[in-house]
Amino acid sequence: MFKKFLSVLFLSLFCCRLAAAAAVDQTDKTAVVKAAFTAVANNDYETLWLLLPPELKDAAVKDAGSESAAIKKFEQYRVSSEEGKELITNLANKEFLDSLTAAVADCMVCIDGKWYISVPDDEEIDLSTKELLVKQIMSAVILGDAELFWMLISPEERIGMVEKFGSIPAAVQEVAKLVKPLDPEEKAQAMKKIGQPEFINDCIRKFEPDMVLINKNWYLDPKLHHDSFDRSNKEKVLKTYLTALVASDADALWKTLDPFTRLKIVSETENGDIMSAKKELLAAFLQNIPTELIEIKDKINDPRLLQAMLLVHQDNFVQINGNWYLDLLSFHEKRK
Repeated sequence: MFKKFLSVLFLSLFCCRLAAAAAVDQTDKTAVVKAAFTAVANNDYETLWLLLPPELKDAAVKDAGSESAAIKKFEQYRVSSEEGKELITNLANKEFLDSLTAAVADCMVCIDGKWYISVPDDEEIDLSTKELLVKQIMSAVILGDAELFWMLISPEERIGMVEKFGSIPAAVQEVAKLVKPLDPEEKAQAMKKIGQPEFINDCIRKFEPDMVLINKNWYLDPKLHHDSFDRSNKEKVLKTYLTALVASDADALWKTLDPFTRLKIVSETENGDIMSAKKELLAAFLQNIPTELIEIKDKINDPRLLQAMLLVHQDNFVQINGNWYLDLLSFHEKRK
């Protein structure tokens, strides 16, 4: 949570110091933004903590074990004295402060008339336009934030990287090799460019060939790690699913799932390990394998059987980026 929160703050950048947190008028959104960036500029983690909503603080304490440990996590984002001075200078400019307030509007929440700095979950990053995707890419590059950059890559590409490198942490580590933080001077120049529409438009044109729209969100999709499995029609996917269950083929069964589901399953396994995820998936499905499937295993190649099953399960597929996948949960619910 802290990492995403500060990623959003630094994307818009830089502030000046307040005398005390108690002086912040939390009914004034701009004052809260100024106070938050003041705290960032001066590495004033206690003040920054006070500007987080209660629910976010409770979650952070639960995650860290104590309030002091939660606050201490901010230290990994320590700002240099040079950066702090530039923050102070920029926040003295009303036009800059107003633009900054508008830029972080989606990361603020009003509770009982008071404004707080909040943040959505990683899964809720707004990528509804190409412009938003480009700005998040710039934020990740400027901060050297490999985890944020990871979330901007298409699910199919991400799961392909997990396949290649063995686990989610290993794949993110590979991303980290490409995304390194800029030095203060480079960071300042990059932050200025983010506010220039012509620069953003140039970036959109540059990245556009590798962009893909999935479920109303834009992602980077360089197609370097996609698998070669044919998902062009429902029949091929269904046949693979049936054959995989009968043959206890974990790899083939895995490929019938959509990339979002596969990423979720891997993320919930110990150490984000893909081999463990495949084995656990197969074991779960074999425990509930339909009796009639065992009885017809010798007829799987019969096109009449596949057509009959397609008629029954035609609503249990999902199409993403032109590829078909089985909605396995609903598929099995229908077979019970």
